Amino acid sequence: MENIEDALKKLLEGNKKHMKEEGAAERAKLAKGQAPKAAVLYCSDSREVAEKLLDSEKRGEIFGVRLAGSVASSEAIGSIVYAVEQLHVPLVL
Repeated sequence: MENIEDALKKLLEGNKKHMKEEGAAERAKLAKGQAPKAAVLYCSDSREVAEKLLDSEKRGEIFGVRLAGSVASSEAIGSIVYAVEQLHVPLVL
């Protein structure tokens, strides 16, 4: 198991790499707004990522709502309502 300093260093290096590879144009496009095709309620388990599980092709396609046990709390439902009413997400999983 990594110590905390090594773990933080690795995460920050990963973020730098991501920012470099993604490019300013892609970040500017994403900053203009979001139009996901689905809202997904799923577990906050670190081993699972909705985008990978659903074979999403690019960032912005999934509005993910994560919480322990995938239990639909009032906060989670509020996030899903936001996705449907404000972002006009057509599909809720």
